[in-house]
Amino acid sequence: MPSHATPKAARTRLAPVDRRDQLIRAAVEVFAEEGLANASIVDITKHAGVSNGTFYHYFADKRDIAEAVGALVISDMTSELTAFQEALEIPRRIAVGAFWVMRRVATNPSIGAVMAEYFEQRSDVLRQTATQLGADLRTGITAGAFDIEPDDVPMFVQVWGSMFGVGAREVLSGSEPRHVGTLLAIAQLRMLGLAKARAQAVTRAAERLVLDS
Repeated sequence: MPSHATPKAARTRLAPVDRRDQLIRAAVEVFAEEGLANASIVDITKHAGVSNGTFYHYFADKRDIAEAVGALVISDMTSELTAFQEALEIPRRIAVGAFWVMRRVATNPSIGAVMAEYFEQRSDVLRQTATQLGADLRTGITAGAFDIEPDDVPMFVQVWGSMFGVGAREVLSGSEPRHVGTLLAIAQLRMLGLAKARAQAVTRAAERLVLDS
């Protein structure tokens, strides 16, 4: 007698790079919904529709995929931020970045916690990947807006990654993101050689831009 059972749908075969990306994006959603501490590998694999064995083919543990989530979230945020900053003068671009990042942390604290850890633990990677920030700093140096040496740009990018990590922790602890963004923006602009009054004026303008967006 012929069987009338419905055949199981075949699992979609993905290239390794695509399967890894699928797991990372599933983890982004799971961390956002459950929080980093509460989310489990089983939660991630169920959300992605794959086995636990598949997970361990690409990641050693939850911390490993959390690091990949941090890199992805920061990369996506940087793309959005770069588009927003495009028409702005260089000093204002720097200040806008501080407000933008702190607002993103406050909007989704679970993802913000992943970002904070990434900023704190992987500032070395930020130095290599934050090409737009480095380009902005070099443009500002060439234009005479910033009083730092070109060879010091990689160090500034790495230090700012650590500063963003500290700022994110402050926001996650309950500090107002606008206040933290203001402190970061002024500190960064002062580090670049702007006078106090100029740094404060640029920061106020940047805050209005981000709040109105």
